[in-house]
Amino acid sequence: MAGKNKLPRGLSLKSRTEIGALLKNGKRFPGNYFTLVWEPSDDFKYGILLSRQTGTAVERNRLKRLFREALRLNRSRLNKTGKIAVLPGIQASKKDFNEINADVGRVFEKINEE
Repeated sequence: MAGKNKLPRGLSLKSRTEIGALLKNGKRFPGNYFTLVWEPSDDFKYGILLSRQTGTAVERNRLKRLFREALRLNRSRLNKTGKIAVLPGIQASKKDFNEINADVGRVFEKINEE
């Protein structure tokens, strides 16, 4: 799979201080199944943050995969670069990929309007 549509692991937020600063200073955009925290930056970075309340490890990993794929597919719709933190709600575990993907697209459109 070549091209811009890739979402390499190197783009993920790993530093606790970087994630904390994003959550503190970033602008929140609510979706139907998640909240997205966005902060302008020179490069695109993302993080998907889940708590144990979301479900078992299997369910959390499934949600991470679904949101990572939705970010990958909708990344081209985002006209701005920045750091993104995705905070899925508990109800997101019951949804299928198409609903999550459409919700990510809607939130990206809200970010573009800012």
